[in-house]
Parts: sequence; C-alpha cells; structure tokens
Amino acid sequence: MTEIHLLFYQSTLITFTHFNLLFQRQDPCVYLLHEQIRLFVKKLLSKFLKPGAFRGVNVDTVDLRDEESQLPDSQLGVGFTTRTLNCLVEADSTITCPTTNQGSRTS
Repeated sequence: MTEIHLLFYQSTLITFTHFNLLFQRQDPCVYLLHEQIRLFVKKLLSKFLKPGAFRGVNVDTVDLRDEESQLPDSQLGVGFTTRTLNCLVEADSTITCPTTNQGSRTS
C-alpha cells in the first residue's frame, strides 16, 4: 500500500507545486493571494467533486459531505498510475491491505 500512497502524492504534487511557487516569488504579490487560493481550492475540489457542486458558488459554502456531489470512485482524480496499481491490488486476492488505526498514532 505504501507504493499506492506515494503514487497518489506524485500525481497531486503538481497541483501543490504551482500554488507553492506563488509564495516563492520575489515581487510582492499579496494582492494575488485571494484569487489564487480560490482557484487552488477549486482545482482540489475538481479531483473529488462533480463540477456542478462548486461551479458558480463560493468555495466556502460547498458541502463536501453531500454524496450526490462526490465523484464516483472510478472518476476520482488520483492519477493514472495510482488508479492502475490500485486496480491490480484489488484484483489480486493474495495482496492484503494493512489496516490503520487512526486513533492511536505513534511518532
């Protein structure tokens, strides 16, 4: 499963990299932040929600828990390589996915 997680990070890295570059500019760009943050959030939402769920509305008001707004698993924006490997893992009954206990995390 670690490989799938890393592939997911690889596929989403470009989204965060572009946004991060805004903060690395030499010239003052505070006036750009509001719009760029809004666009960044919309880009993230587009990977997990149907476009109609956030089109024409303030991103602060989008109901992320509304199942009707969520994309089906087959359309989630997780990257081609991640999706392919995940399908192989699901098809191979000899590979077991480790269970994680979110409540008791150790450092």
